Amino acid sequence: MFDFIERIKDFNLRKEHTDMLIRAWKTENKKVYSDFVRRIEAVKKGDMSIITEMMDVAKNCVPEEVRVFHNWLGDVLNGKVKMADITQSIQGLSIEHIHMIAKCLVYKEQWMAIDMKTGEVKVTSKKVNGYLMVRSGTPIEIWNRMSVDKRVYIVSQTEALMKNSKGCWMFSNLERKMIYQAITFFARLIFLTYASATGHFLANLYDLVIERKDNLPYCMYYYVVFDHGLTKMAMLLNQFLLSENIDQGSMLMVKDCINALVLHSLDMGTETKASWEKTADKCGADIWKEVAFLLRSMKGRRGNKKQVMTIDDLIVGNKAEVKQCIMEFLETNTEDICLAYLLVVLVKTEHIKSSVKYMTFHRAIEQLTQRHYGYDVPQKRYGEMKEFNFKCSMQSASYKKAKKIIDRWTICFEECK
Repeated sequence: MFDFIERIKDFNLRKEHTDMLIRAWKTENKKVYSDFVRRIEAVKKGDMSIITEMMDVAKNCVPEEVRVFHNWLGDVLNGKVKMADITQSIQGLSIEHIHMIAKCLVYKEQWMAIDMKTGEVKVTSKKVNGYLMVRSGTPIEIWNRMSVDKRVYIVSQTEALMKNSKGCWMFSNLERKMIYQAITFFARLIFLTYASATGHFLANLYDLVIERKDNLPYCMYYYVVFDHGLTKMAMLLNQFLLSENIDQGSMLMVKDCINALVLHSLDMGTETKASWEKTADKCGADIWKEVAFLLRSMKGRRGNKKQVMTIDDLIVGNKAEVKQCIMEFLETNTEDICLAYLLVVLVKTEHIKSSVKYMTFHRAIEQLTQRHYGYDVPQKRYGEMKEFNFKCSMQSASYKKAKKIIDRWTICFEECK
């Protein structure tokens, strides 16, 4: 796992590279992605196969020891493991961080902190910056923090089960409340074991995406980040509510899903408050109220932060001469892909810093020329050439043409002082 973490520890700095990789994949796999979108749309007709496959991706990334622990816990709750044998049987399990999970559940106001750079897991009494934080608590704390509608649902379902169980009707109110809290305790226990294994989960996902080139995670990434997939999923949930006979449990599930979709999309910057307001206006009253409440109670990030800079901000050296050369280059080389070669030349001649992101440069060129350029192809090509240290060593006709353009214009830009 730590080899994996070492490779992605600068993940935030490599966000643009990841986006380029996904865009390039989508350009080359349009049919695969179109089929994915078609299957997502088929969910409204009752075809849940794509949802099952996505769940399987997540399930297959869960570490084996966590799955074994959950199976054992299920056996305990179902009475397959005798109470006298629990201590002995748990010693045979290999669960990393189990003592920290126990500490979270025993002591009040505890947080599990996961360092995504090293995989370290620790327990703290307050939030720590730079860590993935998971709030825990004792069974009483967890129960008291729970929303009223969830508590009502747990009580109603538990009461229905106890009516059919011998002796349960004799339980006092205190004993019943202890049962309700025990249910929330086991739910939180399962959640914390998943949280503590986040590093291993991501390592397995990395292997699935990068090493085995599984198409489904690529489709999911593009759908969520570039294709407004989370608002589209909200529309599917709305259609589900309008077309099905929904019980209380299903309604709670839908509300939790909407909550996650809104919060995570705003946090990632893939959606804005305005886009969610527009989506909510197309939905029924239940989803509209849920979205409206969430938007009122939080600050949006106004979508992906675009670093808007002019070409003057980017150029190092004689700005007037460099801009004149840029305009001459664009008049001679009109294809969108040539923007990649232009940036390569500017970096090679040190007129633009190598740390400048492609899309920052792309937007600056559009602002300079007042013309729209396609970005998928040049962004992909620039990423490829950057990977080869800006050397066109490939023998294809396209790369020979690129080398010819780069060599010629490198001489021109070197003359700009």
